[in-house]
Amino acid sequence: MRAAARDAAMPKPSEPTAAPGDPAGLDRWVAGLALLLTFLAFWPLMGWIARETMAREQLQQTFILLVFAGVYGFWVADPRPRFSFSVDGAVLRRLGAAYLLILVALFFSSALLLMAGFLAAAAAAAAFLLPPASRRLAHPLLAGLGAFLIFTALFPLLDWPLRQMAGIYSAHLLDLLGWAPQLALVQDPEPHLLLSVGGKLFLVATECNGFGLITTGTLLALILGFYMQAPLWWRIALLPAAAFLGFVFNLLRILAISLLAPYFPDHYDLLHETAGITALYAGLGSIWWLAHPRLRPPGPATAGNASQPSPA
Repeated sequence: MRAAARDAAMPKPSEPTAAPGDPAGLDRWVAGLALLLTFLAFWPLMGWIARETMAREQLQQTFILLVFAGVYGFWVADPRPRFSFSVDGAVLRRLGAAYLLILVALFFSSALLLMAGFLAAAAAAAAFLLPPASRRLAHPLLAGLGAFLIFTALFPLLDWPLRQMAGIYSAHLLDLLGWAPQLALVQDPEPHLLLSVGGKLFLVATECNGFGLITTGTLLALILGFYMQAPLWWRIALLPAAAFLGFVFNLLRILAISLLAPYFPDHYDLLHETAGITALYAGLGSIWWLAHPRLRPPGPATAGNASQPSPA
């Protein structure tokens, strides 16, 4: 009994707790405030990205996939990461890079450099929130965010060329099927493409350019590349393959709409949306199928005894 009393009276080791005025706790507050001010500096850029995304259905599809991939990646992680609010050299370097890129972007009036600075700030926030052992989980999301920023900037430049390609190649396919289509360019006052199939006119509008299918598929291929145990060349080759599949499924969508529209004259909008959703999921499913382990060459991690897939 006396021994038990002595053991109970002896102080037991406990986990270290932050004392009042702990420098580490102060560092966290300072770093958190610096990150908040950094994102406030990017507020005009974030507002522009939000407006462009809300105005473009194609960008909305890509953004939804990015959010879903981020949530899913953290949800299935084992062990599931917890917020650490740690401050180390990785946080400071990325935060410094963000401010440096802001200054360079303002000096050269470069939107792309400003986007790179925003990406560096997002990387700093990820390093601040996650412990070092879990930071690799943020790599696919950061890469996807960078791709999304590029897609947002490229949309106005690629809209018309993609519409032209969609109209020309869909007309070729319809001609091969014996429908004798006609493609016309109309200035009213902006240029418009009109596709005539079986006496019915179709406008090759912005939503027909295939940008959403191409970018969403490319984003999926990019994110899957971080989880694939395959050679680097295979992961890179999956990106143009995904873009090509997106373009092909957009052509199939145009063909389906133009050929089925005469049979559903009172439900054109429903046909348009159904064909679009079907093409989107069929394209994403094809890219997922291409990324299947049976279709890719073995990478270094799968040579010999295969291990469980893990983020690359």
